[in-house]
Amino acid sequence: MDIKRGIFEHKVFWGIFVTFIFLSVIVSISSDVNITGHAVQTVAYMQTGAVLQLEIDSFGLKTIDLTVLDNVKNSKVLVEEVEDLSWDFDGKVYSMFEVSSADANKFGDLEFRLKIKDADLYKVDLNRNEISLYLDGKELETLLAEIKSDYVYYDVSAEKMGEFVIGKAEVVEAAVAQPSEVIEEPIEVPEVQEPAQLPVEEDEEKGFFVWVKNLFN
Repeated sequence: MDIKRGIFEHKVFWGIFVTFIFLSVIVSISSDVNITGHAVQTVAYMQTGAVLQLEIDSFGLKTIDLTVLDNVKNSKVLVEEVEDLSWDFDGKVYSMFEVSSADANKFGDLEFRLKIKDADLYKVDLNRNEISLYLDGKELETLLAEIKSDYVYYDVSAEKMGEFVIGKAEVVEAAVAQPSEVIEEPIEVPEVQEPAQLPVEEDEEKGFFVWVKNLFN
């Protein structure tokens, strides 16, 4: 009886151990985040449809959720703060960062949760209602999700990896074309000449009666 019990416990132990190892291999994610604004997420294996969550908690980022479009194996996702962009941004900047991976085509939409301290916004002359996330020069819809203590949280979605800016772009007003001045030239009106008055000839009959009348006066 004790032997059978020992064998059973032995099988259970190894079954649990193998299951643990299997799960560790199936979804193995390690994170390396340091104070220099650099985060690396290593993925041993993730299946299509899974969601990879990156814990950043730096340069205005709290988390990034990435949807896996195709099986990912032995891959890395890099999130790092950058000083220069490959595209132009005119405006006030809170932070700039890049999300990249050698397997970028195997990941779909990115769901960002921004976490920014109110006091840090004032340092760059911004307020909580002016914050937006930009990707490749395009402003992304940035929703203020909640305010806790001294922090403001925003939710943003992006379709791909790339270079991002947290801040506020300058609004460039389109120049309104002024209508060209039209110079009106005077129109010459031809002079209308009045018809010449023709002499009125007295009726001969009327002249005769006048003569007779004068004869008897």
